[in-house]
Amino acid sequence: MTEKARELGLIDDVRWARFNEKIENMETERQRLKSTWVNPNSAGIDELNKLLKTPMAREASGEDLLRRPEISYSQLTQLDAFAPALEDQQAAEQVEIQVKYDGYIKRQQEEIEKSLRHEHTKLPADLD
Repeated sequence: MTEKARELGLIDDVRWARFNEKIENMETERQRLKSTWVNPNSAGIDELNKLLKTPMAREASGEDLLRRPEISYSQLTQLDAFAPALEDQQAAEQVEIQVKYDGYIKRQQEEIEKSLRHEHTKLPADLD
């Protein structure tokens, strides 16, 4: 909505700059979580396993771990391998939401695209 408000002239330059900085920080954090990996033999893995319902059996990225329902962003970033957390709490919350619901959102997008492809399909007039 901020982007639309900017197009309409409702957002000043200072707020727009803050918004863009927040988006950039979120994207950087997502990339950091994707590229930071731990394996079952990593130092400090016991601390992570205490948070998990089942102990780690294979290598996992920060994003893989955050997808698990029993792990929150704040818990994950308290571990040395994934510290530090974002300072902006709203950005941190958005990162967690994006990661946890990414699969669901992608499936919904695919359903929407599928529906749009069939939107103009004509049914035969004699269909009973």
